[in-house]
Amino acid sequence: MIGLASVSFRENEPLEIIKEALKCGLNCIEWGSDVHAPVYNEENLKIIKSECEKNGIACSSYGTYFKIGEYSIDKLYDYIKSAKILGTDILRVWCGNKDAHEYSEEEKEVFFEECKKIAKIAEEENVKICMECHRNSFVSK
Repeated sequence: MIGLASVSFRENEPLEIIKEALKCGLNCIEWGSDVHAPVYNEENLKIIKSECEKNGIACSSYGTYFKIGEYSIDKLYDYIKSAKILGTDILRVWCGNKDAHEYSEEEKEVFFEECKKIAKIAEEENVKICMECHRNSFVSK
C-alpha cells in the first residue's frame, strides 16, 4: 500500500485529498483527527469512509493527536470508535507531552503505567496503538 497522511494537506477538504490521491495512484490515506476527521464528527467520518470505499482507498491509520499523559485515557475509546468508523484498527497517539528528560522519576512511573493501560485497552478493543515521538513528546536526546 502506498499512501499519504491527510495532515500534509490541511488546507484541502477530504474529498479533494481523495481525488488527488487517486490521480497519484495512491491507495491509502491516514486521516488526521485535527482537521479532516475530527473524533466527534461521526457524520463526517462516515462520509470519508464512504468516499474512500467508492474510490478504492483504504484508511491506513488514524492520526489521533491523543497525547498520553495529557488526555484522559477514557477519551481513547472515542478515538478507537472513530478509527473503526474510518475502517482502520491502527491509531497513532503522541508519546507524552514533553521531552523525556523533563519527566521526574515519579512522572515517568505514571507515564509508563498509563502506557500499560492503553496497551490493555488496545488489546481488548482489538486495535494497534502506534506511538508518535516528536519534540515535546517522550523521546530521549
